[in-house]
Amino acid sequence: RRLAALGSRCQAATIMTFAPAVPFPAFHWSPVCWLSFCTLAGQLCHAAVADPSSSESRCSEDLDASFSTWFSVSGAATTPRSGEASLAADFKHLVAQLEACWRHGGRYWETVLDIRSYYADLRQRIDACTTCWGWEALLKQWENLPETFRSGICAPSTCRRSGVRVIVMPRFLARFYYFDAPLPPVKLEHVKMNELSQWSKMNLDFVVAGVNSCGTSSLRQNMDLHPEVGFTMNGEDDAFFRHDTLLPFKWEVEELNHRWHTVRHKGHTARGLAHPGIFGSARIRFGLAQLKNLQVFVVVCDPVSRWEKVTLLGSLCGSRAVPVPVGSSREHRCWPTLSAAVQELDLLPRWPMGDAAHAMLELFGNRLQLVHQESLRLEPRRTFDGLARALGLGPFPEWAEFRRYHAFRGHRTDLCRNASLLAQLKRWLEPEYVELSRVFRATGQAIPQELLTRRTRCERPEELQGSLPDPALPVSTVLDMRELEAGNAMLKDEVVALRQRVTELAGGFDPRGSGEK
Repeated sequence: RRLAALGSRCQAATIMTFAPAVPFPAFHWSPVCWLSFCTLAGQLCHAAVADPSSSESRCSEDLDASFSTWFSVSGAATTPRSGEASLAADFKHLVAQLEACWRHGGRYWETVLDIRSYYADLRQRIDACTTCWGWEALLKQWENLPETFRSGICAPSTCRRSGVRVIVMPRFLARFYYFDAPLPPVKLEHVKMNELSQWSKMNLDFVVAGVNSCGTSSLRQNMDLHPEVGFTMNGEDDAFFRHDTLLPFKWEVEELNHRWHTVRHKGHTARGLAHPGIFGSARIRFGLAQLKNLQVFVVVCDPVSRWEKVTLLGSLCGSRAVPVPVGSSREHRCWPTLSAAVQELDLLPRWPMGDAAHAMLELFGNRLQLVHQESLRLEPRRTFDGLARALGLGPFPEWAEFRRYHAFRGHRTDLCRNASLLAQLKRWLEPEYVELSRVFRATGQAIPQELLTRRTRCERPEELQGSLPDPALPVSTVLDMRELEAGNAMLKDEVVALRQRVTELAGGFDPRGSGEK
């Protein structure tokens, strides 16, 4: 009787209403019947979503009771809308919504909906429906929507993942896009969902944040010699690089915090994570700045020496299966020698350090522990004891032997045999020398001598002597890379290049005395 009374009114209505759900325990709707029912009586369609006896009925009731409140703290962008230019504003807006959602007792979700597939499914349902009417206007509204809808949604805490997908999302989408008809539930294959949390909830005391090819492996492995220091894993931890969302997922925070409760970390009071990519990621830098007591360790080095190494590993022919993309066209190019590469400097990246170092100093202030590679080589104990003090720890034990890792001696390329090429690169990278000097001065430190004098590895005779890798380099690990290949497929190209290079440099000499090259 209620449906009959509403029939004529609903047929003519074009407004969107969100009345509390009216339970219909005996109704079990197929998708097509549900669609027809919602078409006829938009005010009552929630009854078809879930059996009132299920856990989702509580979700629907709590959503309807304060829908305007939940909607008002939803809709923030979960990724920067305009890159780094909008990063700070987008981050602030997202955090404000998440905290407001928590104050209302809700849970905040990132939802990524494939609108094209959702629309195609809706179109298919309507085409198969013989009693549906009035949907053409709604379908026309979909034509101008983006292919993907990505947004934060606040839902009552009683709504589990399935409830957010089936109950909350259709309501939110209809209100967000001003649709004048209710929408069907979102299927699992149409959406990706993750509950969001806060960076500040991570149990971290410090990070080794970069710079790549400047000594981050040495920094990490030598810090690990301190008995009170523990890292999330033995190696680079890419936990922050799984996605590009501004906030971490709740399960990621819980997973990281759980690691410190294992037997491996018993006695570790300084908890750290290492990945050189942190240095170049504005999103991760901004997120980590929310950890108010976090110390950030960054090692920088001579710009020319680093540029030679990075170019060697990424752009010289034979160094990797697929060269790094260069130029505005992002073409995968390689060059036989560094001299040949320099002939097309406009195509090659500078691999800058200065801008990111300035950004880190602004974000972290005196929590940024900036060191130069020179101090790791010449005064390792003083340097590492200073880093320990920054963490509130005592000095390293006397038995600690500070080594260099992944450092190749000898002539890596033709650079150090070509004085004019070396001078050209110094001129090209002079802005980097200037910026790094400014950063050191801003931290209150003395500018390292290598930075002042523009001294590269080519002017350090000890670096060019011999043709073997540094003795601290684990040659056996580089030559037998089965474990690394199994553990991290991303390193495969680099593994092949390192194996070829080390085999070439070793030339038959066995540093371990085992008869193996």
